[in-house]
Amino acid sequence: MVYEQLKLGNGIRVVVVKKYKCPLVTIKLFVKVGSRQDDALPGLAHLAEHLFLRSYNSSSCNNIYYQIDRLGGKVYASTTKEYTEYSLVILKENFFAGLQLFSEFLTNPNLEEDDIEQEKKIVLEEIINSYSRSNTLWDIFAQAMWEESPLRNPIRGYKDSIQEITGEDVNNFYRQYYTGNNIVIVVIGEIDSIEIHKKMGMMFSGIRKGKQPGITKQLNSHILNTSSKVHITKNSLQTHLLVGFPAVGIKEPTLNAFKLVNKILGNGMSSRLYRKLRIDSRLVYSLSSVLAIYEDAGYFAVWANFNHEKKELILNTLLKEFDSLKKEKICEEELNRAKIRYKIDFLANYDTDHYFADFLGTSLMLTDRIKELEDILLEINSVGYNEVYELANNYFHNDNLFTVSIGKN
Repeated sequence: MVYEQLKLGNGIRVVVVKKYKCPLVTIKLFVKVGSRQDDALPGLAHLAEHLFLRSYNSSSCNNIYYQIDRLGGKVYASTTKEYTEYSLVILKENFFAGLQLFSEFLTNPNLEEDDIEQEKKIVLEEIINSYSRSNTLWDIFAQAMWEESPLRNPIRGYKDSIQEITGEDVNNFYRQYYTGNNIVIVVIGEIDSIEIHKKMGMMFSGIRKGKQPGITKQLNSHILNTSSKVHITKNSLQTHLLVGFPAVGIKEPTLNAFKLVNKILGNGMSSRLYRKLRIDSRLVYSLSSVLAIYEDAGYFAVWANFNHEKKELILNTLLKEFDSLKKEKICEEELNRAKIRYKIDFLANYDTDHYFADFLGTSLMLTDRIKELEDILLEINSVGYNEVYELANNYFHNDNLFTVSIGKN
């Protein structure tokens, strides 16, 4: 897809992708603020996302969801560790009407004290409900790995921190982070970039420019714990296990080797661990590996769930496989298979509007550039078996190993 980059007078960067003969337009607005920026009041970024989207005509049933639905559109929002995203998919003929609604709730959120208190109750319910789900494993893992880091807090925050948030906190947060230099907007559809530039300039003129964004926290602000094992007792037939190591940030050259290690070990049905533990021995119900990448840090981890009696066997299998990458250089055939799987998965997602908008928006926001597709594939192709071997020896150490499990003792 061919895209064009524009910039509004207040610093908002806009990426326009012309897609012909498409009845829908996808809009994604990214604000470079997530849970890492609300370290003093964990959960403030997520609560703000809830409030801004719901503040539009909050005193009536004629809210933004109703308005967007009338126009044949759907609106979503989410908060991550590093950014907040607002998404709109709408019929092409109603694009500018939908964009106008988007601009109104972001340029002038209606933050009433009663609404803030009601939304805090909703977030508190989310936090309480999350305790009973296995996805808390990832929050516990971040806290087990980092002794000090803005990335260790859960995105939803904590019960105590949510209760402390005031209307003044939300307003100050909005004024500090919801600024032009902190915002990237991606539009994909059969639309005219000149008209977009003109109308967006007027619609979003209420957002002030703000300071030029940079890396909020540097790598030395992430202080690791010593190697740790955390177990949460839960009377369940299944045990959930997460085992991993610290990794690198989005701009590090080593990242491409990590992407391939992810494919080699646990990402995909032909990966080593999936074959050994799921296909060959049927020891696990499910298994996958994840590479979490942030602006200046990251981690690589393998997740599995299984009958609790098999925990030690499965943990030992994982550790042996990590160790094997340090002792033996991967063969060229397996490395090439990993490259093929990475490229297929990347290209399959790249071809969808949602993923492509995410790719364009987050790349521009977190790295200040958009890599060409050919360059991305060339970087993956250039990774050699020596780089995988060196990565394993540099990062897969027992004193760098973190494990979290939920299940029976």
